[in-house]
Amino acid sequence: MKLIAPLASLVLISACSSAPPPAAADPSLADAPSGSSGASPSSAPASNANVEKAMSAIENQDFASAKTILEQARKDDPKDPQAAFYLGVADEGLSDKPGAKEAYRAAMGLDPKLPDPAVNLSQLLLDEQDAAGALAVVDTALKSLPKHPDLLLNRAVALEALGKKDDALKAYGAAASVRPKDMVLHAAYGQLLSEAGKQQEGLAELKIAAGSDDPALLASIASVQTKAGAFDDCIATIGRALAQKKVPALLVRRGICEDGKKDDKAAEADYQAALGMDANFAPAHHYLGLHLAAKGDKKSALEHLDKAAALAGDKGIGPEAKKKAAELRAKK
Repeated sequence: MKLIAPLASLVLISACSSAPPPAAADPSLADAPSGSSGASPSSAPASNANVEKAMSAIENQDFASAKTILEQARKDDPKDPQAAFYLGVADEGLSDKPGAKEAYRAAMGLDPKLPDPAVNLSQLLLDEQDAAGALAVVDTALKSLPKHPDLLLNRAVALEALGKKDDALKAYGAAASVRPKDMVLHAAYGQLLSEAGKQQEGLAELKIAAGSDDPALLASIASVQTKAGAFDDCIATIGRALAQKKVPALLVRRGICEDGKKDDKAAEADYQAALGMDANFAPAHHYLGLHLAAKGDKKSALEHLDKAAALAGDKGIGPEAKKKAAELRAKK
């Protein structure tokens, strides 16, 4: 079946106790694996030899051959839901979205308990920004398949896209309950709970998600933990990320969390370590500058803030570094 598209709620949250973290420098969930963009086959067995042959063609990306085989299969047996479903997959592979939608709907009508047509059709509609249409498809399918994980997840994404925050929150919870090992989903659910004021529940979900080994996902989880003031959690999450991939951005993120818990020595060590890896990493200069300013070392702080502003220019952390340097100079 087709994997789920990137979750709308999985964005990098940039906030800390002193100043916004470097959004441009942090690894974000946009870089994390989040699903495939094309339709893929069902795990259900082929209904007949022609469908099996078409499945093989689809696996080899030969969508044109698959379409020819499946069109004949549909003529031979118009009531075969597998033939209709795979014709939708072939059509989608050929970028024939109207044809794919028609075939998926036909498959849904032939066998309401076959989940894959509804999963692919709802995802196709979500990709086209038709969240209302996707929700209608999912809700119809859930009548026969009330606990199907991909349908529940697509329902949550559709509700969020429609701005129905309370319903989306419940839907993400339902999806997370049947996808306990989906760390991206737990991260999304945790962030939504935190934003809804349910901070402890959100942090609990984020702790589950922090069991991931994906540094990009872990960095984004740490950003949410930072905003929630869960600095120890953030430090632990970044420690796990650094075990997978040591990059300056992760060291800066951990430094921000260490600053948040007033561990000055550890924070400064991480900012310096980031600069040791990349002397021109603007966010490290920026946060080291803020850190030194808080300690009263105005001269050194300005050196780093000016360096950050010069390196970043009008992008990323540059304007904020320039603003902070001006504020620091204005102080007597």
